Amino acid sequence: QNGVELFINGSNYFPEMKNMIKNAKESIDLETYMFHNDSAGNSTAYLLAKKAAGLEGDENKTSISSNSANGVKVKVIFNSWQGKLDYGKESEEVFIRAMEKVKDEIHKSSFPPDQKEKAIENLEKNLKYKFFTDGILRSDHRKVFVVDGLEATVGGMNMGSQYLSSDAYHDVMLKISGPEVRSVHKEFLENWFEFNNLPQPSKEEFVDPERMREVFF
Repeated sequence: QNGVELFINGSNYFPEMKNMIKNAKESIDLETYMFHNDSAGNSTAYLLAKKAAGLEGDENKTSISSNSANGVKVKVIFNSWQGKLDYGKESEEVFIRAMEKVKDEIHKSSFPPDQKEKAIENLEKNLKYKFFTDGILRSDHRKVFVVDGLEATVGGMNMGSQYLSSDAYHDVMLKISGPEVRSVHKEFLENWFEFNNLPQPSKEEFVDPERMREVFF
Protein backbone atom coordinates (compact mmCIF):
# COMPACT_ATOMS: atom_id res chain seq x y z
CA GLN A 1 0.00 0.00 0.00
CA ASN A 2 3.03 2.28 -0.01
CA GLY A 3 4.84 4.06 -2.81
CA VAL A 4 8.64 4.13 -2.60
CA GLU A 5 11.14 6.11 -4.69
CA LEU A 6 14.92 6.41 -4.38
CA PHE A 7 16.73 9.71 -4.90
CA ILE A 8 20.44 9.21 -5.51
CA ASN A 9 22.64 12.17 -4.50
CA GLY A 10 21.69 15.72 -3.67
CA SER A 11 21.37 16.87 -7.28
CA ASN A 12 18.30 14.64 -7.53
CA TYR A 13 16.96 14.93 -4.00
CA PHE A 14 17.12 18.66 -3.26
CA PRO A 15 14.91 19.72 -6.21
CA GLU A 16 12.36 17.08 -5.16
CA MET A 17 12.46 18.24 -1.54
CA LYS A 18 11.90 21.85 -2.58
CA ASN A 19 8.95 20.85 -4.77
CA MET A 20 7.44 19.03 -1.79
CA ILE A 21 7.85 22.18 0.31
CA LYS A 22 6.30 24.37 -2.38
CA ASN A 23 3.28 22.05 -2.68
CA ALA A 24 2.68 21.70 1.08
CA LYS A 25 -0.78 22.74 2.23
CA GLU A 26 -0.90 22.05 5.97
CA SER A 27 2.38 21.05 7.58
CA ILE A 28 6.10 20.53 7.03
CA ASP A 29 8.16 18.64 9.61
CA LEU A 30 11.93 18.46 9.11
CA GLU A 31 14.51 16.77 11.33
CA THR A 32 18.19 16.87 10.43
CA TYR A 33 21.59 16.64 12.05
CA MET A 34 23.24 19.62 10.33
CA PHE A 35 21.48 22.66 8.94
CA HIS A 36 24.37 24.45 7.28
CA ASN A 37 24.88 28.17 6.88
CA ASP A 38 25.48 27.91 3.13
CA SER A 39 23.51 28.39 -0.08
CA ALA A 40 21.55 25.13 0.26
CA GLY A 41 20.76 25.63 3.95
CA ASN A 42 19.80 29.28 3.53
CA SER A 43 17.62 28.70 0.47
CA THR A 44 15.77 25.87 2.22
CA ALA A 45 15.15 27.97 5.34
CA TYR A 46 13.95 30.86 3.17
CA LEU A 47 11.49 28.61 1.34
CA LEU A 48 10.19 27.22 4.65
CA ALA A 49 9.70 30.76 5.95
CA LYS A 50 7.72 31.77 2.86
CA LYS A 51 5.42 28.78 3.24
CA ALA A 52 4.94 29.53 6.94
CA ALA A 53 3.92 33.09 6.03
CA GLY A 54 1.29 31.86 3.57
CA LEU A 55 3.25 32.89 0.47
CA GLU A 56 3.98 31.05 -2.74
CA GLY A 57 7.37 29.36 -2.77
CA ASP A 58 8.73 31.55 -5.56
CA GLU A 59 12.07 33.27 -5.03
CA ASN A 60 11.38 35.88 -7.71
CA LYS A 61 8.11 37.33 -6.44
CA THR A 62 6.05 37.83 -3.32
CA SER A 63 2.48 36.57 -3.67
CA ILE A 64 -0.16 34.96 -1.47
CA SER A 65 -0.30 31.18 -1.70
CA SER A 66 -3.23 29.76 -3.64
CA ASN A 67 -3.47 26.63 -1.47
CA SER A 68 -2.29 27.77 1.98
CA ALA A 69 -3.01 31.49 2.46
CA ASN A 70 -3.06 31.04 6.26
CA GLY A 71 0.42 29.55 6.15
CA VAL A 72 1.82 26.08 6.60
CA LYS A 73 2.82 24.88 10.06
CA VAL A 74 6.57 24.31 9.92
CA LYS A 75 8.52 22.48 12.63
CA VAL A 76 12.28 21.94 12.32
CA ILE A 77 14.65 19.97 14.56
CA PHE A 78 18.42 20.16 14.13
CA ASN A 79 21.29 18.91 16.26
CA SER A 80 23.77 21.26 17.93
CA TRP A 81 26.61 19.45 16.06
CA GLN A 82 28.84 17.35 18.29
CA GLY A 83 27.14 18.74 21.37
CA LYS A 84 28.53 22.26 20.81
CA LEU A 85 25.95 24.93 21.56
CA ASP A 86 27.55 27.50 19.22
CA TYR A 87 27.07 25.17 16.26
CA GLY A 88 23.36 24.94 17.01
CA LYS A 89 23.19 28.73 17.28
CA GLU A 90 24.77 29.03 13.84
CA SER A 91 21.93 26.94 12.40
CA GLU A 92 19.40 28.99 14.36
CA GLU A 93 20.76 32.16 12.79
CA VAL A 94 19.97 30.71 9.36
CA PHE A 95 16.28 30.69 10.32
CA ILE A 96 16.40 34.11 11.96
CA ARG A 97 17.83 35.60 8.74
CA ALA A 98 15.29 33.74 6.61
CA MET A 99 12.42 35.11 8.68
CA GLU A 100 13.80 38.65 8.52
CA LYS A 101 14.23 38.36 4.75
CA VAL A 102 10.63 37.23 4.26
CA LYS A 103 9.35 39.99 6.58
CA ASP A 104 11.28 42.56 4.55
CA GLU A 105 9.76 41.23 1.32
CA ILE A 106 6.28 41.43 2.85
CA HIS A 107 6.83 45.04 3.97
CA LYS A 108 8.05 45.99 0.47
CA SER A 109 5.21 44.18 -1.29
CA SER A 110 2.09 45.76 -2.74
CA PHE A 111 -0.13 43.91 -0.24
CA PRO A 112 -2.68 46.06 1.61
CA PRO A 113 -1.69 46.76 5.25
CA ASP A 114 -4.00 44.15 6.77
CA GLN A 115 -2.64 41.47 4.45
CA LYS A 116 0.94 42.39 5.33
CA GLU A 117 0.08 42.13 9.01
CA LYS A 118 -1.58 38.77 8.50
CA ALA A 119 1.39 37.33 6.57
CA ILE A 120 3.86 38.37 9.27
CA GLU A 121 1.54 36.98 11.94
CA ASN A 122 1.39 33.69 10.02
CA LEU A 123 5.18 33.54 9.80
CA GLU A 124 5.77 34.12 13.51
CA LYS A 125 3.02 31.69 14.50
CA ASN A 126 3.77 28.87 12.08
CA LEU A 127 7.58 28.58 11.91
CA LYS A 128 9.00 26.77 14.94
CA TYR A 129 12.45 25.26 15.34
CA LYS A 130 14.39 23.48 18.06
CA PHE A 131 18.05 22.54 18.26
CA PHE A 132 19.00 19.53 20.32
CA THR A 133 21.67 20.25 22.93
CA ASP A 134 22.10 17.12 25.07
CA GLY A 135 25.72 16.57 23.99
CA ILE A 136 27.72 14.31 21.73
CA LEU A 137 26.82 11.13 23.61
CA ARG A 138 23.14 11.67 22.81
CA SER A 139 23.01 13.16 19.34
CA ASP A 140 20.00 13.34 17.04
CA HIS A 141 21.45 12.17 13.74
CA ARG A 142 18.22 11.37 11.89
CA LYS A 143 17.13 12.97 8.63
CA VAL A 144 13.33 12.92 8.46
CA PHE A 145 11.09 15.10 6.29
CA VAL A 146 7.27 14.86 6.30
CA VAL A 147 4.82 16.99 4.27
CA ASP A 148 1.12 17.17 5.17
CA GLY A 149 1.43 13.79 6.89
CA LEU A 150 1.10 12.24 3.42
CA GLU A 151 4.66 12.09 2.03
CA ALA A 152 7.97 11.55 3.78
CA THR A 153 11.65 11.15 3.04
CA VAL A 154 14.34 9.44 5.12
CA GLY A 155 18.01 8.85 4.42
CA GLY A 156 21.45 10.29 4.97
CA MET A 157 21.49 13.85 3.62
CA ASN A 158 21.89 16.91 5.82
CA MET A 159 20.76 20.37 4.74
CA GLY A 160 23.95 21.61 3.11
CA SER A 161 25.72 22.41 -0.15
CA GLN A 162 28.25 19.61 0.28
CA TYR A 163 25.60 17.37 -1.32
CA LEU A 164 25.46 19.61 -4.40
CA SER A 165 29.09 20.54 -5.12
CA SER A 166 31.28 19.20 -7.91
CA ASP A 167 32.81 16.73 -5.44
CA ALA A 168 29.55 16.15 -3.55
CA TYR A 169 28.99 13.43 -1.00
CA HIS A 170 27.39 10.29 -2.43
CA ASP A 171 24.18 9.65 -0.49
CA VAL A 172 20.62 8.38 -0.84
CA MET A 173 17.17 9.51 0.30
CA LEU A 174 14.04 7.36 0.21
CA LYS A 175 10.66 8.96 -0.49
CA ILE A 176 7.57 7.21 0.90
CA SER A 177 3.86 7.73 0.37
CA GLY A 178 1.03 5.71 1.90
CA PRO A 179 0.21 4.40 5.40
CA GLU A 180 3.88 3.96 6.37
CA VAL A 181 4.26 7.75 6.41
CA ARG A 182 2.37 7.74 9.73
CA SER A 183 5.17 5.67 11.30
CA VAL A 184 7.82 8.08 10.04
CA HIS A 185 5.76 11.06 11.23
CA LYS A 186 5.36 9.49 14.66
CA GLU A 187 9.15 9.24 15.01
CA PHE A 188 9.51 12.94 14.26
CA LEU A 189 6.69 13.98 16.59
CA GLU A 190 8.00 11.92 19.51
CA ASN A 191 11.27 13.85 19.32
CA TRP A 192 9.51 17.19 18.84
CA PHE A 193 7.48 16.70 22.01
CA GLU A 194 10.44 15.37 24.01
CA PHE A 195 12.91 18.07 22.96
CA ASN A 196 10.35 20.78 23.77
CA ASN A 197 9.52 19.20 27.16
CA LEU A 198 5.91 18.59 26.16
CA PRO A 199 3.81 15.58 27.23
CA GLN A 200 3.78 12.78 24.69
CA PRO A 201 0.46 12.20 22.87
CA SER A 202 -1.37 8.95 23.44
CA LYS A 203 -0.84 5.87 21.29
CA GLU A 204 -4.38 6.27 19.95
CA GLU A 205 -3.63 9.82 18.77
CA PHE A 206 -0.57 8.60 16.89
CA VAL A 207 -2.43 5.70 15.26
CA ASP A 208 -5.52 7.61 14.16
CA PRO A 209 -4.61 9.78 11.12
CA GLU A 210 -7.60 12.10 11.60
CA ARG A 211 -6.71 12.63 15.26
CA MET A 212 -3.10 13.30 14.29
CA ARG A 213 -4.29 15.95 11.85
CA GLU A 214 -6.45 17.56 14.52
CA VAL A 215 -3.78 17.55 17.23
CA PHE A 216 -0.56 18.20 15.32
CA PHE A 217 -1.51 20.23 12.26
